[in-house]
Amino acid sequence: MRTLSRLAGVTAVLALFVAAGLTATGPAGAAAKGCVRKGVAAGKPGDVHTVSAFVSAAKADGRTGESIGRALEKEWCLTNVGEEPAGQVQPFNTANDTDWYSMSLYYERDYGYYLAVAHWRWLNDRFTDDDWVTCINNEVGDDDGVALRLSGGEYQIISRFAAADGNAARNSYGNDFGYQEMPSSVVNQYGAGFKWQDSAKGMQSNGACVNPFVYDYSLYTGTVVIGFRALNGVCRRAQMFVDYVHTWDSTGVSSIGAGQGGFNVSFSNAGDSWADSEPGPTAQIC
Repeated sequence: MRTLSRLAGVTAVLALFVAAGLTATGPAGAAAKGCVRKGVAAGKPGDVHTVSAFVSAAKADGRTGESIGRALEKEWCLTNVGEEPAGQVQPFNTANDTDWYSMSLYYERDYGYYLAVAHWRWLNDRFTDDDWVTCINNEVGDDDGVALRLSGGEYQIISRFAAADGNAARNSYGNDFGYQEMPSSVVNQYGAGFKWQDSAKGMQSNGACVNPFVYDYSLYTGTVVIGFRALNGVCRRAQMFVDYVHTWDSTGVSSIGAGQGGFNVSFSNAGDSWADSEPGPTAQIC
C-alpha cells in the first residue's frame, strides 16, 4: 500500500470527479454556519465531485474513516446530519469477520447535496481459511460485493464510488496490496452496488516468503461514498444501510445493488458466501 503506487489511480479519480462538476443549486450561504473551508479544502469548491475525490485520495493515503470524517466536517465544512435511530436493530451478519464503521450522512449547504459515507474493515485473517494462499496473488472465490442503499423513497444519485485497500499493518512489505477502485455493479434511485475480485497472498521479505506466513488481503479495508439529493425536492426521513458480501471457492457475486426494501444480490454457483448487512444513521432529507 505504498503511496507512489496509488497516485495513478487517485489522479484518474480526481480528473473524473472534477470534469463532471456540478453547479450550485442548493441554499446559498456558508457551507456550515461560521465555517470556512481550510487545510486541503482551502480555496476549493465544495461540490460533490470535489469532496468525493478528497475522500478517495484520503483513503488512498491510508487515512482512517474517523480521520476522513473529521476532515469533512472541520476542513470541508460539511454538516453531519445523521442520527443514530432509536431502538437500533442488530446487524445481520452471518460471519464475525468484518465490521462497518464511521457511517455518516452529511449535508453541504452551498451546493445543496447530501453525502453518505461508510467504511468497512476486516477484523482478522479469516480470509485465508477460504482459499489456498501463497506469496503470489491468489483469488479468493469470485467477486465480492458491497452496496449502500437509502430508505424513505427515491433519490437522484449524483456521485458514487467505492475503493478498497490492503491491511495497513503490511505496508512495510514490498508485495502488499494497494489502493484500488471497485467498479459499479448496479446504480439506481435507491443507491449503488460495487463488485471486485478479491485476492490474498503471503508477504515477502528479501524476495522470499515470510515464514511463518504473514498475510495481506486486497479488500481488507474499504469505503463507499454516494452523493445524492431528494428526488423532486420532497422531504422524507431516510436511513442508510450497507452490505458486504464475501464469497469463496466457486461462488461469486454476479451483481449487487440497492432495492426499495433491501439489497439485491445474485450469485454465480451460490453456496459459499456470507453477508455483513448493517443499518446506519437516519436524517431528514429535503
